[in-house]
Amino acid sequence: MPRDSENIELHERINRSYELYPLSKDEVDTCRALLTPSKHTSIMVMPTHHINELGEFQGFRFNAGSQVTADVLPISRKMFFGLTMTECISPESDGSKGVNPKAIELLSNIELCKEKIQKVLTTIQQESLHNKASFQCMPVNAYTYEPPEFIGIYHGFTRGFINDIREHKLYIVCSGGLNYAAHDFYNMILDMGDKVTTAELCESEEVHWLRKASQRARAKIIKMVADEFGLEIPVELDMHEHSSSGCYIASPTTETLFHDIQKTSMDIISVYNHSCNTESVDNGILCPMHPCEGIWLFKGSRINYNGYQSYGTGFGTQFICGAFPTGSYPIARVRRTVRGFYESRRDNVKVSTISMDIHQHNVVTIPGSMFELENQDTESLELHKEYFSFDEPFIKNLENMQWNRDNGVVELMPVIVGLG
Repeated sequence: MPRDSENIELHERINRSYELYPLSKDEVDTCRALLTPSKHTSIMVMPTHHINELGEFQGFRFNAGSQVTADVLPISRKMFFGLTMTECISPESDGSKGVNPKAIELLSNIELCKEKIQKVLTTIQQESLHNKASFQCMPVNAYTYEPPEFIGIYHGFTRGFINDIREHKLYIVCSGGLNYAAHDFYNMILDMGDKVTTAELCESEEVHWLRKASQRARAKIIKMVADEFGLEIPVELDMHEHSSSGCYIASPTTETLFHDIQKTSMDIISVYNHSCNTESVDNGILCPMHPCEGIWLFKGSRINYNGYQSYGTGFGTQFICGAFPTGSYPIARVRRTVRGFYESRRDNVKVSTISMDIHQHNVVTIPGSMFELENQDTESLELHKEYFSFDEPFIKNLENMQWNRDNGVVELMPVIVGLG
């Protein structure tokens, strides 16, 4: 009987209000394992919950009491990885708000775009072989940024909250972080997680340094792309660059982290895994579908007094939901003898998907990149990658999560994308 009551208590701490399809047995077992060490923990499942190719459970928000030891937190090996977007400054025109001439110029010469983005990726790959970012670089030692998960130029049509004028804009978006430093952070939790509280970890120098360093790395790569393509973007002096020469980096328009840790109330520390805190949204939420398809920019709450937040501000509350998914995920299906995860499930899971063709004309990879290494057996296994699709049931579910559909969505369509 005590065993049954314990199981009931664990299941009550798993918030499944916003799941689109049932948790698998492996996912339920993972949730139970995360909650068992402490009664002062809970988990909210995102509609994009899944188990990835490495067998890791993704797509949730984990809450823990501020005085619980930090070893109960499900820290990711890619902590503070995310997306940074910078909106390009539109060229002055004769009052016309139609098509962006720079976007047309890029779209009409894709081969040149491929050469330029490949040059940027190759430069980053070569420079990243030295002075990799780690905790030994704290606080002022120099380091080099690492190849991004992807970097791309996108275009889209948007309307402002204040003036109802449709504008065609260009965006540069970088996804990634600092692998070696994130591994240092993960190993630090393994070594000393039982000696510090979650609140102490959340306010630690390591957390602040890694979050800021990851953002700076993405902003530097965006600046490199802008310079290579001759795009005008807002820039700022990198105040954390301690070299004698200094440097400028891109000024982020919108930023969304896939993995984060925040203090969400007086006594609760939240770990976000492929989700984000809607209360702290600064200028919309970026949700990538996949590199060939583009990125959805979900606008936040409308505000009329601040022109810098043209994509809305925070919304929702932690007392109801306060979380939001941060992108799609791949579903691997193999056509011959090997089956993907969702083909081997016993329950009838209906997942709306969209196919990805990694050999499209506007997608660039470089030899030896992480993307090529992860997909080197694609042709031999006849692997067909499909991604979870943002369909009507998904959008309606987001409304239940306190997102206002009237805020709107900006679809960022890829001009050229480089996969790191």
